[in-house]
Amino acid sequence: MTTNKTVLNKPSLQRTSHFDRLWVKAAFGFAVVVGFGCVCNQQCSAQTPSAETSSPTSQTESDVATVPVEQTVIESDPQSKNAQHSTKQALKKHAKNATPLKDAWVVCQFGGDGEVELKGNSVTMGSGDPLTGIRWEGALIRENYEISLEARRVEGYDFFCALTFPVGKDSVSLVLGGWGGGVVGISNIDGSDAAENPSTQYISFDNGKWYKIRTHVTEQAISYWIDGKLMFEQPREGHEFGIRSEMYLCEPLGLAAYMCDSEIRNIQIRKLDEKMAKPPVSETNSEINGPEKDGATQ
Repeated sequence: MTTNKTVLNKPSLQRTSHFDRLWVKAAFGFAVVVGFGCVCNQQCSAQTPSAETSSPTSQTESDVATVPVEQTVIESDPQSKNAQHSTKQALKKHAKNATPLKDAWVVCQFGGDGEVELKGNSVTMGSGDPLTGIRWEGALIRENYEISLEARRVEGYDFFCALTFPVGKDSVSLVLGGWGGGVVGISNIDGSDAAENPSTQYISFDNGKWYKIRTHVTEQAISYWIDGKLMFEQPREGHEFGIRSEMYLCEPLGLAAYMCDSEIRNIQIRKLDEKMAKPPVSETNSEINGPEKDGATQ
């Protein structure tokens, strides 16, 4: 009986031992898998930067957003403000000193003149064959003065404004859009007209567009502006000045147009004070005679 019990119990013990080994292997495998997963998770966490580290832009934007607005404001230089104020006051003073040129204009009678309509300090000149013009017969300034006006070519292709004005005892003409419509310059300098002296420039003027014209005559130089841009300055010392023969009827101060319909308005004159009569310091002829000008395209 004892022997039989022993023989019967051996298979049961063997089966129990076998299952125990399987559980141990399974537990060990599970532990290995879990451990490997933890290690990988730690490595990934170490390689992946945090939200704060990986978003420098967000941090910068946050920093910028916290900067007070007052810190970004640049205060103006008080001296610059004073200079701007002085300039504005001077311009107002000069504008008040300007005198409209009216009530003393007469038609030049070139022969073949177009219709002329005078109204105050404005004039409308119809196309002539070839010239139409007017002449001033009132009081006149010959030195240290400025003439300003606005002019436009309504229809046609040649000069719509030839402003003849005194330079001391002589006169010159500022021609705008001559010789087929594109030449600008002063006639005459040392015997040469606006198409062939140092003042010659080529500018395209649009029909129907108003252009602001301004001339200065000082003891040192003759200067002119178009739309606020200094275009040319001619020193007077050592040079001779005059006009073309066909413009004699405009002397000493007059306006003319060549084979086109022209309108000129706001014709004014003013005496230049000592400061304004001095030659420009910051502008030279090389700077003035650039390829492009404001308000007019070459």
